[in-house]
Amino acid sequence: MEALRLGFEVGFRGQIESLEWVRSRYQELESEASRLGLIDDLIQKYEAGKRFGKKRRLFSALSAEGGFIFQKKRAVPGIEESNPDRINLPRPVSLHDIIFPRVPSKDAIEVLANIMKLAEKSEKLREKVDLAFAYFADAHDRLTCLMQSHSDPAETLTEGLQILADLGWLRGFDVTEIDPDRRSAIVDAESAIALLIGQAKEPLCKPLCVILESIGTRAFGFPISVRESRCICQGDRKCRFVFSPRSLR
Repeated sequence: MEALRLGFEVGFRGQIESLEWVRSRYQELESEASRLGLIDDLIQKYEAGKRFGKKRRLFSALSAEGGFIFQKKRAVPGIEESNPDRINLPRPVSLHDIIFPRVPSKDAIEVLANIMKLAEKSEKLREKVDLAFAYFADAHDRLTCLMQSHSDPAETLTEGLQILADLGWLRGFDVTEIDPDRRSAIVDAESAIALLIGQAKEPLCKPLCVILESIGTRAFGFPISVRESRCICQGDRKCRFVFSPRSLR
């Protein structure tokens, strides 16, 4: 996570990789990653952070003096800046700042068109597809009200999970672990999808994972990925959903 943050600062500030504190911090991370055998992971997260930072810089409405991020502050007598090269990263001001598409829109539209074409051949299937889309829309409508409404990510995450429980997606849930600094969490829940399907070879709650990603993104203020590591369909008592920062490649 530190590699992602450092990369973000470099991408957002632009042309600061030659600064001593940047080189020193990267070398520290590189040394630790080498010890753990995670060099490739370090490079991937650092580069992803840079790309994310560049996107934020490009889409920020900066004025000639640097906009709301880099505006010059009045000097306070008797107080010196300890590190003028480092900036404090702002919390995203809107969801537009933290949402990045999962898939190209062109590909998604083609898939939707193919699904609708298949459904056209069967009135029963068409009704089921329409029902599924309407249900996703219901979840979307409820989740639009969930926008980092709490200072504590755990509260936002819990509120989002409760919305899914109210809609019937979940039948009980438990946030077993959460780390706001790493933007990670583990949620154990009874997925209604898995309970209805029964036995299966692989976890089948992908639709739920996508919705949980939206909740995680709002809770942590950063694009989140969710994977299902355990599933009721494989005989587990509950499904386990693992939240982690999404790669922005």
